[in-house]
Amino acid sequence: MKKKKNLHLRNEMIAFIIAITALCRLLPHPPNFSPVAAIALFGGIYYSKRYMAYLVPIVSLWLSDILLNYSYYHQFVLFYDGFYFTYGTFALIVLLSGLLIRKVKVQSMLVASLSASVLFFIVSNFGVWFSTAMPGRAYAFAITVVY
Repeated sequence: MKKKKNLHLRNEMIAFIIAITALCRLLPHPPNFSPVAAIALFGGIYYSKRYMAYLVPIVSLWLSDILLNYSYYHQFVLFYDGFYFTYGTFALIVLLSGLLIRKVKVQSMLVASLSASVLFFIVSNFGVWFSTAMPGRAYAFAITVVY
Protein backbone atom coordinates (compact mmCIF):
# COMPACT_ATOMS: atom_id res chain seq x y z
CA MET A 1 0.00 0.00 0.00
CA LYS A 2 1.35 3.40 -0.99
CA LYS A 3 1.82 6.04 1.65
CA LYS A 4 0.79 9.63 1.07
CA LYS A 5 3.73 11.86 0.32
CA ASN A 6 3.78 14.81 2.67
CA LEU A 7 5.04 18.18 1.59
CA HIS A 8 8.11 19.54 3.29
CA LEU A 9 8.05 23.14 2.17
CA ARG A 10 10.42 25.89 3.12
CA ASN A 11 9.16 29.11 4.63
CA GLU A 12 9.79 30.97 1.36
CA MET A 13 7.56 28.58 -0.56
CA ILE A 14 4.83 28.83 2.07
CA ALA A 15 4.99 32.64 1.84
CA PHE A 16 4.80 32.39 -1.96
CA ILE A 17 1.70 30.13 -1.80
CA ILE A 18 0.03 32.52 0.65
CA ALA A 19 0.80 35.56 -1.54
CA ILE A 20 -0.39 33.92 -4.76
CA THR A 21 -3.60 32.68 -3.13
CA ALA A 22 -4.31 36.11 -1.67
CA LEU A 23 -3.67 37.77 -5.04
CA CYS A 24 -5.97 35.30 -6.82
CA ARG A 25 -8.85 36.57 -4.70
CA LEU A 26 -8.12 40.11 -5.93
CA LEU A 27 -8.23 39.20 -9.62
CA PRO A 28 -11.55 39.00 -11.45
CA HIS A 29 -13.06 35.54 -11.00
CA PRO A 30 -16.50 33.90 -10.96
CA PRO A 31 -18.47 34.55 -7.76
CA ASN A 32 -17.59 32.25 -4.86
CA PHE A 33 -14.68 30.73 -6.75
CA SER A 34 -11.20 31.09 -5.31
CA PRO A 35 -8.28 28.78 -4.61
CA VAL A 36 -8.52 29.09 -0.82
CA ALA A 37 -10.84 26.09 -0.37
CA ALA A 38 -8.68 23.98 -2.67
CA ILE A 39 -5.61 24.84 -0.62
CA ALA A 40 -7.54 23.95 2.55
CA LEU A 41 -8.60 20.60 1.03
CA PHE A 42 -5.20 19.61 -0.26
CA GLY A 43 -3.38 21.11 2.71
CA GLY A 44 -5.31 18.81 5.00
CA ILE A 45 -3.96 15.87 3.03
CA TYR A 46 -0.41 16.80 2.10
CA TYR A 47 1.16 19.13 4.68
CA SER A 48 3.51 17.22 6.95
CA LYS A 49 3.13 19.84 9.67
CA ARG A 50 -0.57 19.83 10.55
CA TYR A 51 -0.62 23.44 11.73
CA MET A 52 0.52 24.55 8.25
CA ALA A 53 -2.60 23.00 6.73
CA TYR A 54 -4.63 25.43 8.84
CA LEU A 55 -2.25 28.38 8.71
CA VAL A 56 -1.81 28.73 4.92
CA PRO A 57 -5.48 29.11 3.90
CA ILE A 58 -6.37 31.25 6.93
CA VAL A 59 -3.46 33.67 6.43
CA SER A 60 -4.16 33.83 2.68
CA LEU A 61 -7.78 34.64 3.37
CA TRP A 62 -6.93 37.21 6.03
CA LEU A 63 -4.39 39.07 3.89
CA SER A 64 -6.71 39.19 0.90
CA ASP A 65 -9.60 40.33 3.14
CA ILE A 66 -7.50 43.23 4.38
CA LEU A 67 -6.64 44.23 0.80
CA LEU A 68 -10.23 43.80 -0.43
CA ASN A 69 -11.66 45.84 2.45
CA TYR A 70 -9.16 48.60 1.81
CA SER A 71 -9.68 48.63 -1.97
CA TYR A 72 -13.48 48.53 -1.96
CA TYR A 73 -14.41 50.28 1.27
CA HIS A 74 -11.31 52.48 1.67
CA GLN A 75 -10.99 51.33 5.26
CA PHE A 76 -8.23 49.44 6.95
CA VAL A 77 -10.12 46.64 8.69
CA LEU A 78 -8.24 43.76 10.31
CA PHE A 79 -11.35 41.67 11.01
CA TYR A 80 -14.87 42.25 9.74
CA ASP A 81 -18.09 41.31 11.52
CA GLY A 82 -18.66 37.59 11.28
CA PHE A 83 -15.14 36.75 10.07
CA TYR A 84 -15.00 33.84 12.48
CA PHE A 85 -17.73 32.02 10.54
CA THR A 86 -15.77 32.25 7.30
CA TYR A 87 -12.37 31.49 8.79
CA GLY A 88 -13.81 28.72 10.95
CA THR A 89 -15.32 27.13 7.87
CA PHE A 90 -11.93 26.92 6.18
CA ALA A 91 -10.50 25.32 9.32
CA LEU A 92 -13.39 22.82 9.17
CA ILE A 93 -12.56 22.13 5.51
CA VAL A 94 -9.00 21.21 6.50
CA LEU A 95 -10.39 18.90 9.17
CA LEU A 96 -12.93 17.47 6.72
CA SER A 97 -10.25 16.67 4.17
CA GLY A 98 -8.30 14.72 6.76
CA LEU A 99 -11.42 12.72 7.63
CA LEU A 100 -12.86 12.12 4.16
CA ILE A 101 -9.79 11.61 2.03
CA ARG A 102 -7.77 8.52 2.83
CA LYS A 103 -6.44 8.12 -0.69
CA VAL A 104 -6.43 10.81 -3.35
CA LYS A 105 -8.68 9.62 -6.15
CA VAL A 106 -11.45 11.19 -8.20
CA GLN A 107 -14.33 9.85 -6.13
CA SER A 108 -12.93 10.92 -2.75
CA MET A 109 -11.95 14.35 -4.08
CA LEU A 110 -15.40 14.86 -5.59
CA VAL A 111 -17.12 13.96 -2.31
CA ALA A 112 -14.73 16.15 -0.30
CA SER A 113 -15.07 19.09 -2.70
CA LEU A 114 -18.86 18.97 -2.71
CA SER A 115 -18.94 18.52 1.07
CA ALA A 116 -16.62 21.50 1.53
CA SER A 117 -18.80 23.66 -0.73
CA VAL A 118 -22.00 22.71 1.10
CA LEU A 119 -20.31 23.21 4.47
CA PHE A 120 -19.09 26.66 3.44
CA PHE A 121 -22.55 27.62 2.16
CA ILE A 122 -24.34 26.48 5.30
CA VAL A 123 -21.92 27.89 7.87
CA SER A 124 -21.24 31.22 6.15
CA ASN A 125 -24.91 31.93 5.39
CA PHE A 126 -26.03 30.87 8.84
CA GLY A 127 -23.31 33.09 10.27
CA VAL A 128 -24.54 36.11 8.35
CA TRP A 129 -28.15 35.46 9.25
CA PHE A 130 -27.26 34.73 12.85
CA SER A 131 -25.19 37.87 13.32
CA THR A 132 -27.59 40.31 11.65
CA ALA A 133 -30.35 42.18 13.43
CA MET A 134 -33.00 40.01 11.82
CA PRO A 135 -33.27 36.85 13.94
CA GLY A 136 -36.19 35.59 11.86
CA ARG A 137 -33.79 34.85 9.02
CA ALA A 138 -31.65 32.57 11.19
CA TYR A 139 -34.77 30.73 12.33
CA ALA A 140 -36.01 30.32 8.75
CA PHE A 141 -32.58 29.07 7.67
CA ALA A 142 -32.45 26.55 10.53
CA ILE A 143 -35.85 25.17 9.55
CA THR A 144 -34.76 24.93 5.89
CA VAL A 145 -31.61 22.98 6.83
CA VAL A 146 -33.49 20.61 9.17
CA TYR A 147 -36.19 19.80 6.63
